[in-house]
Amino acid sequence: MNPIIMVYRAVLSKIMPFFNRIRIWFSWTYLSNKLNMSIRTQTTKIFKVRAKDKDDYYTIFGWMVAKPLAIAVSIAVVVLCCAYIVAMIPAKSAQKGYKMYKYNSLALKYISSERVGILGKSGYVAYEGDVKDGVIEGSGKLFFKDGTLCYAGEFQKNAYNGKGKRYYRGGELWYDGDFKDNEFDGEGTLYRQDGSKLYSGNFVNSMKDGEGSLFDTAGNEIFHGGFSKDTIVYKQLLGKASDEINEYYKAKSDLYTTENLFMKPMEGINVLCRGRIGDNTLDGKSEVDGVYVLNNFFIDSSGNSVSETEKLKNKFKKLVYQGYTELMEDDALAVTMARFADEEIKDSIKIEKTSILEDAASITGYKAELPVYVHVFHDNGCSYTFYSQESGKGFFMYLIQPISGEAEEKEAE
Repeated sequence: MNPIIMVYRAVLSKIMPFFNRIRIWFSWTYLSNKLNMSIRTQTTKIFKVRAKDKDDYYTIFGWMVAKPLAIAVSIAVVVLCCAYIVAMIPAKSAQKGYKMYKYNSLALKYISSERVGILGKSGYVAYEGDVKDGVIEGSGKLFFKDGTLCYAGEFQKNAYNGKGKRYYRGGELWYDGDFKDNEFDGEGTLYRQDGSKLYSGNFVNSMKDGEGSLFDTAGNEIFHGGFSKDTIVYKQLLGKASDEINEYYKAKSDLYTTENLFMKPMEGINVLCRGRIGDNTLDGKSEVDGVYVLNNFFIDSSGNSVSETEKLKNKFKKLVYQGYTELMEDDALAVTMARFADEEIKDSIKIEKTSILEDAASITGYKAELPVYVHVFHDNGCSYTFYSQESGKGFFMYLIQPISGEAEEKEAE
């Protein structure tokens, strides 16, 4: 054998054990075992100590606590804190390209300005977007638990503020427009769940309020006018000329006339307008002097819905009459169109009509066999008449009329 190789092998056999020992000393397994043994040994020594005198105790809030117990509790607290910190360290999403934080992460509260993801309590992705100074601020998206989009748009101080879009739980667009503190507020458009436009206009506190338009399911505008507390301001139709009404109600509708009256149903908004024909008025104009609202509820000035006649007494300034009354021809026509009127009353009404045009007819006679029970209130220059089948029952429609100047003067007296 070559002498050089023999020498090399001899030297290698001498130094290899030394290098193997060094490699073992610096291996993770060896170091972790030594650390565990050291911790175990020191812990055993601590817990084997028996308190013999007061020097073996700590005084905490007046309580004598054995040093081994105090040390054990301290170690447990440190371990739990370390575990919490490790759990709160954000993980970077490979798909999204930004860090994901738990909703209660301490680190999240100290982000100055960054685009992040936030996990909800059950682990789902609740938010993706901008965070500034520890709060959601800027643009982002909020999600439901099942992952469908809840909101997309601008945020300020953890709330919807600015331009944005709100979605139904199924993912369909619900609202597109301005937000203020999570509420629809400003200009916006409301959609039905089938995707058709419902309303476009002004909102206040998520209610239709101000000028706006209603649309049918085909997307056709049916009404344009003023709203308050999520409902149409029906009083705005009073005093309007017959041709002006078409500027408010855009949908196709019929016209009914008698010798003295014209009546225009607005089925899309549950209204029947009534007015005097020009030849029978002092100024020769045909203007709306009565608005029948064909609903079984009334929205008060606070936006509350009232459907019981007894509760109406607390909503108006003055009750001027309550009792049974006979139906006039305009009342009778309104009752036949009221969805919530009892069939017994509807069946008792017979109206004779003669067609004039395709969408116009003349009422030549009527018969109403049953009386109805009414409550008449006066408030802010208007008379409100609520129609019920009988006393003690809820109403099925109501009529708004202006109070004459003479009547107002008498009430003021």
